[in-house]
Amino acid sequence: MPVYDYLCPACGPFTALMPMSAFEADHGCPECGEAAPRALLSAPHFALMSNSKRKAHAMNEKSAHAPDSTRRTGKHP
Repeated sequence: MPVYDYLCPACGPFTALMPMSAFEADHGCPECGEAAPRALLSAPHFALMSNSKRKAHAMNEKSAHAPDSTRRTGKHP
């Protein structure tokens, strides 16, 4: 599950784990409970990730949208 940054107008920035399907939704501030919009406060952490982990993330993202099947590829994935 990805980590998203939010910016509460009263309390300031905070981060939260949210499903990818809810990336546009506001999130309640952990301090005051007010709905806070999503903000882009930090860069993705892929640059600091090892090459093998980055490839695994890319494969996982691909399989979520276009999974390989043994019928199509003729081999076990």
